[in-house]
Amino acid sequence: ECSAVMPEQYGNNVKNDFVGYGVVNAQNALALLEWGDFSGCPSSAPTMSPTPLDCSEDVVEIRITTDLYPTETAWFLTDICSNTEVAEKLLGDYTLSNYEYITFICVPPGREYSFKITDEFGDGICCNFGDGSYNILYN
Repeated sequence: ECSAVMPEQYGNNVKNDFVGYGVVNAQNALALLEWGDFSGCPSSAPTMSPTPLDCSEDVVEIRITTDLYPTETAWFLTDICSNTEVAEKLLGDYTLSNYEYITFICVPPGREYSFKITDEFGDGICCNFGDGSYNILYN
């Protein structure tokens, strides 16, 4: 067998808080690595086509590149007209350092929005502790 992923029969009960669903069967994974017999495995990893955002409204694209302390970063997107929060990422949502996260959000057209990004420690996301950045695109 080529796969080291746990069989589907385990359903949603197979979850790890650090890696999420798709927990690996350690015995199969070690056997594959130890014996190096990858016959029956695909010769290359499958490629996934981007999933189009199914949205009949406007789209806000938020690109966050984290610094060395990603769990300190949070942001909030607010509809200024109604003063309601449209989307957010809370402290701890980002876990990978120096990684670009991209979020697409469907929003009603013809509205104005504000974006607020915070760093829990207060040292920002750039320069001294990594090269973090953010970019907001709104069609």
